[in-house]
Amino acid sequence: MKYKQIEKSVGCLVLIKRCKHCQETMMADPTSTVVLCLKCGTQYTYQEYLELQSFYKIVLLGKHAGENNFTSQLGIHLSKMGHDVHHVNKTNMFKYVHPYDMTECEQNKKPIPLRPLEYVYSPDFILVAQSYLRWENDCERTPVIYHHREYTHFADLLNPDMLLFGYPCREESYDMYHPYEYSKIKHKRNLFNGVNPQVFFPKEKTFKGITQIGWSLEPWRFQAVNGPFAYYVIEEQDKFAKEVRKWGQIRDFEEPVDMEHYKELIRTCEAVIVDGGALGWYTRRVFELSACKTVPVIRIFFQKQLDFYKKEGLIDGENCLFFKTIEDLKDIVDNIESRHFNLKEIGEKAYEWSKDHTYVKVAQKLINLYEELLK
Repeated sequence: MKYKQIEKSVGCLVLIKRCKHCQETMMADPTSTVVLCLKCGTQYTYQEYLELQSFYKIVLLGKHAGENNFTSQLGIHLSKMGHDVHHVNKTNMFKYVHPYDMTECEQNKKPIPLRPLEYVYSPDFILVAQSYLRWENDCERTPVIYHHREYTHFADLLNPDMLLFGYPCREESYDMYHPYEYSKIKHKRNLFNGVNPQVFFPKEKTFKGITQIGWSLEPWRFQAVNGPFAYYVIEEQDKFAKEVRKWGQIRDFEEPVDMEHYKELIRTCEAVIVDGGALGWYTRRVFELSACKTVPVIRIFFQKQLDFYKKEGLIDGENCLFFKTIEDLKDIVDNIESRHFNLKEIGEKAYEWSKDHTYVKVAQKLINLYEELLK
């Protein structure tokens, strides 16, 4: 197992913590008996030191622009927790691997080495988020964690020290597409989406009942990015959306909406349909709607999905609504009109559920997962 070392010193695991009195950074290793804070003079036994807040240097590699981007939000909240975070994306990565042939990387998916980041930053770990380039885990002492999201896309990193899945069904697809590499990865966990409550928050519900919000990509456009398999998945969702539209009893925004319009819509709708497809369920929209006190009306495909939602705390009729077919959806509309379902109460409970799924929680889970690698 790779781990950070003090070179020219004891050569064993180094733990970086913060003093609980002055928040000064301290370093110690298992050979220490007493650890002294050089700023305020507080002394800790090594056992007391282990109980202090950890502090890590982290490199986040991937796309990180935008107020609701996954990697960007992770970085913001990891920094607020006191960690030393360095963002690297495709553009500024080039300067570390110059004169590496980036043309080959763009066109032929030649792997880009991660070792330059290890040399430049000497981080505790590197998180590689999917960026549509290939990366090579050639680091000598730094653990590399890969966060895999797209189900039809090739894996950006085939030899991580830990593999994280952004959706519940990604583990199965990774195993299907890359069975040999998958079998060699010892540490595999889930790290799902979160929500930024500063971006998604409740407002007065001016759109009553259930709303359908259209896709931003047509199936043929999605195929160009993610391949023919994705086309059939998205085509099925598009077919269902058209069926709802033809029924005509649900408010429908057929044209794709931009992010600002989308945010305003879900803040002001009472309930919104969530159809992530058979492979994209537990989509980010579930978290965003809940944070706005907007009821997620979630399309269900199989029992495993229901079991997972129950495990995650999503309960039909309590903090969300489930349906399988257009007939089920019609029943929900009838129950809303007859006041059998109180959308305001369900939205309030969805909001309480969302508090356990903010990016603050996701960032802390990432740290917990990294610390699993140290054990």
